[in-house]
Amino acid sequence: DFSAMYEHVLMDNKRWAVRGGAGAGMMYSYATLADADGPQNAKVDDQTFYPYLALALEHKLARHWILEARGGGMTLADDWIMDLGGEIVWRPARAWDIALGYVYFSRKIETDTFYNKVNYNLPYLAFKRFW
Repeated sequence: DFSAMYEHVLMDNKRWAVRGGAGAGMMYSYATLADADGPQNAKVDDQTFYPYLALALEHKLARHWILEARGGGMTLADDWIMDLGGEIVWRPARAWDIALGYVYFSRKIETDTFYNKVNYNLPYLAFKRFW
């Protein structure tokens, strides 16, 4: 999966901030199926493009500490991508964040040649730079 997103600050005051985002992604899938000790039986190779919308709400706890909740996704026909999560952020400078968080990620993409449905629970550590 590769994606790019633009986020815009919708509201920012002393305690709260709200950001909205829009973007697009591309999922490339490749899979082969084979018997346990036999030759390759089937091969699937496919790519899918999808739009994406996101919303983030942050609460400023102290000068450099922020608690953030975020969600995003898309739905087209029977396909969907959804992620919901939260993080604790240390913002040492105006354009830098270091975050420890958790995200629940769910996706179902179906094309003519490929069906992909996954659910993940992911803890993460992120280093972010904003322009």
